[in-house]
Amino acid sequence: MIAEDAFARIKDGAIIINTAREPMIKEAALIDTLKSGKVAAAGLDTFEEGAFKDVDNELCKMDNVLFSSHVAYNTAESFAELCETVGNIVAIVLGGEILLLQ
Repeated sequence: MIAEDAFARIKDGAIIINTAREPMIKEAALIDTLKSGKVAAAGLDTFEEGAFKDVDNELCKMDNVLFSSHVAYNTAESFAELCETVGNIVAIVLGGEILLLQ
C-alpha cells in the first residue's frame, strides 16, 4: 500500500492517479501530502476501503481531488471492447467449442 514512506520519495508536485481494482493508497497519508503540496492533485477511482461510501471523507472536500467512485473504466472504448469480447465468446459457444475462462 502506498503510504507515508512512498510519498516522501516522490517528486514534489506529483499527481497521483489510482484506477486499481483494490485499494492502494493510505488515505491519511494522501490527505497530508495533498495539504502540504507535495502531491499537487489526485484522481481516485477507488478508496482505501474499496468503493466510495463516505460523503464526509476529507478527500471529497478537497479542490485538488477528482474521484469517480469505481467507474473510471466506463468509457466508449471499454464498452466497445466488452461488446467484442462477448461477441467472440458467443461465437465460440455457438461454434460448438468448449469455452474455458481463466
